[in-house]
Amino acid sequence: MKGGQKFLLDADTFKRAHRQHYQFVFYPAYWQSLLLNFETSNIASVVQVRKELLRGKDELSEWIKEKVPSPFVKGIDDARVIQAYSPITKWVMSLSCVFR
Repeated sequence: MKGGQKFLLDADTFKRAHRQHYQFVFYPAYWQSLLLNFETSNIASVVQVRKELLRGKDELSEWIKEKVPSPFVKGIDDARVIQAYSPITKWVMSLSCVFR
């Protein structure tokens, strides 16, 4: 990742990769890259995403359960998360006319 950028991943990021573009058997390097970036804190997600992915009962849910380190998952009750989430929500809401 360039210049200390950090990314917060949603459930769809994992689901699409697993189902459409980067299945484990064909692209193991993609999944290894995710693990490396979890470990270096370049990427993360929130508890709700982990819960959603674990409900899948498939290869992806097993990978999340067995391979993804706990620092990857951030609690949303952390004041810093709430503070950072506010401007993102405002920005998304400002785009609502695009999605009508």
